[in-house]
Amino acid sequence: PSLWWRMSKAVMGPAKQHERVWDAMFVAKFRVDAEYCVISQKWWAAWCAYLGMKFSAGPGVEEELAEVLRLEDGGPRPAPGPIRNESLCEAVAGSEKAVLRRDVVEGEDYWVIPRGAWELLEAWHGGGAAVPRRGVL
Repeated sequence: PSLWWRMSKAVMGPAKQHERVWDAMFVAKFRVDAEYCVISQKWWAAWCAYLGMKFSAGPGVEEELAEVLRLEDGGPRPAPGPIRNESLCEAVAGSEKAVLRRDVVEGEDYWVIPRGAWELLEAWHGGGAAVPRRGVL
């Protein structure tokens, strides 16, 4: 495995996770046809609490996400556990691919994050299922 993969699997504290995910989310600008992943709003809120960050659900615009990702002071918090996207997905006969349910709403039920941020979170916390999306205008 690559050095990046081995480093991403290393146990990282909340502050380092915040830094790495912040970089993955905001250093890489939105690109049409880039790959993104869906992440459960409930899990995202638990991860934010673990980091001691403010969290408010709403549209995923950059200014609001910047507010969401602002660290707050506080003591140790429990880790969020494995990523759980199952409630967002529906089964498709004969396929192992995760398909987003039609009745879920971005900003209420889930967030869309860059693939790199998803890979970091999945490496640190496990779980899934990955639900890939492509950037569109």
